[in-house]
Amino acid sequence: MWTVCDARADDPTLVTISRRHGCSVAATVLQWNLQRGVTVIPATLKRSELEENLSLMPTLGAGSENALG
Repeated sequence: MWTVCDARADDPTLVTISRRHGCSVAATVLQWNLQRGVTVIPATLKRSELEENLSLMPTLGAGSENALG
């Protein structure tokens, strides 16, 4: 199993890309995999990270905020 930790959250290239787009390194890696057609299963315990993850998924983004409770 691959995790965002494998991508090194302190990688200068990923940090630069993330800052340019105003998101976290995890969101950058998630979006990159989604664009490549890779099935991803994001996991988090933080509501803010969950909302960020959902905003990247076009099939879940609209109306999915109701699932957050």
